[in-house]
Amino acid sequence: MRIFIDGRTIENRDDFFAAFGRQISLPDYFGNNLDALSDLLCEQAEPVTIEIIFFQELAKNLGGPFAGGFWRMLGDLEVKVIKHA
Repeated sequence: MRIFIDGRTIENRDDFFAAFGRQISLPDYFGNNLDALSDLLCEQAEPVTIEIIFFQELAKNLGGPFAGGFWRMLGDLEVKVIKHA
């Protein structure tokens, strides 16, 4: 599974989770937090690759602590990440 994220379209955390929701079916009980996203990514039947364009803008808009948590989560899950400036 390949997920595309455009950092130019993400202005806040709601936009961030909505971007995932447009590409992965989110359950009604999805909590819009990194723990819920981690669980969702772990449940995928095939390996996940996340391709991010304008990743620096994404990090800036999400804020340092949240963005750092997102990168750590992806590393912990061994999700392949492709970053484009």
